[in-house]
Amino acid sequence: MARYKNNSELVYAARSKSMLAAYLLWFFLGTLGLHRMYLERWISGILMLLFTAVGSALTFLLVGFLPLILVGIWWVLDGILTFMMVERFNERLARNL
Repeated sequence: MARYKNNSELVYAARSKSMLAAYLLWFFLGTLGLHRMYLERWISGILMLLFTAVGSALTFLLVGFLPLILVGIWWVLDGILTFMMVERFNERLARNL
């Protein structure tokens, strides 16, 4: 069992984000922006969710594919960027404690 030297290490361990969890969210629910919301990037996560919802709702009009293509490209880029987002979040957390 891990031993913590002080309270800030305990808080860091509790609030830091897991790389595995972020990538699992990205892979399975990434088009809904949940990996971004997990990393507390609320605005971009909600935008991704809205683009997916609007695109899905409008596919029967054949214009919904445009936002879905945008979300697909965004999802692929986030596959690369998620590593950096987790690192930055954890570094910022450590700096603020």
